[in-house]
Amino acid sequence: MDIYALHELLDDWFLKVWNHRPHGGLRDLMHPENKLTPYQMFAAASRLTSNLETTFTGDDYIAMLPTMYRHVTDTGVTINYRQFDAEGLDPLRNTKSDLRRRNGRHEVKLDPYNPVKAWVADPKGGWIECTVRNEDALFYPHLEDNDFTLTDAETDRGDVAAVTAALAGAPLHTAIESTPNLPSTDPTDPTDDDDDDVIYVLD
Repeated sequence: MDIYALHELLDDWFLKVWNHRPHGGLRDLMHPENKLTPYQMFAAASRLTSNLETTFTGDDYIAMLPTMYRHVTDTGVTINYRQFDAEGLDPLRNTKSDLRRRNGRHEVKLDPYNPVKAWVADPKGGWIECTVRNEDALFYPHLEDNDFTLTDAETDRGDVAAVTAALAGAPLHTAIESTPNLPSTDPTDPTDDDDDDVIYVLD
């Protein structure tokens, strides 16, 4: 058993046993013979004092996110095979934190419902917001560039259909936009400049 497992067992013992056990140092002022548990004393004190309501800030939300510990390298921090980086990490790159139990790794928060953001604890206080590298590739993994449009896709499909129909000898069910310019067979056509009488037969 390591020290972390022992710490969790101690927390469970405090919550389930110690806080429910009457203690000699916690007594009812009106009836000193009655011992109170920590939970009973907390409930009695809550009736005499009001609760202080505070605003839930963004840092409070980040502090409640799942915690992990990572090294800050030249490319940022790696979480679930993704690289997160920000300019604010420059002072922390290739440095060790003050967390000796974590082998110098820095505290990192990750929102499981927002895979493009991560927060690294700032030694000066607060959090450094980092963005996943190659964010476009995360959401559009099969596109080579951002100029890809639906019109390009339709054009590609049309070209493939035309080649396939030509190879199979099947008619292509699309409107014919243009036809080849064939010589006129009308002898009265003024555009026929050829003096020879040539008859064109169309199959």
